[in-house]
Amino acid sequence: MPRARSRLSRLAPRAVLFAALLMGTAGCTNNAFTRLGMLPPATKQGQVTVTLWQGSWIAAFAVGAVVWGLIIWACIFHRKRSDDLPPSRQLTCCTLNWVMTPPSTV
Repeated sequence: MPRARSRLSRLAPRAVLFAALLMGTAGCTNNAFTRLGMLPPATKQGQVTVTLWQGSWIAAFAVGAVVWGLIIWACIFHRKRSDDLPPSRQLTCCTLNWVMTPPSTV
């Protein structure tokens, strides 16, 4: 028999979505937020610098999202499934080469 979901678990996603929608459509006119910490530009070249600065922040957020997505994916799909130990392998020539070559070069 399926367990009934609590009222909080049903309303929480809707509340989060509503809060995100409200903040996204608030229409803030504060330019300090859109400059992402950079001082106001005084010249035409300063405006180009602000645009480059904003682009670098967008790229950083995109890379961060990809990295966090891969971390979460690895945690979910490579979790321990059982208490059985993996089969042991014999030391091969390739393994010995990878282990012994770096110390011998030093």
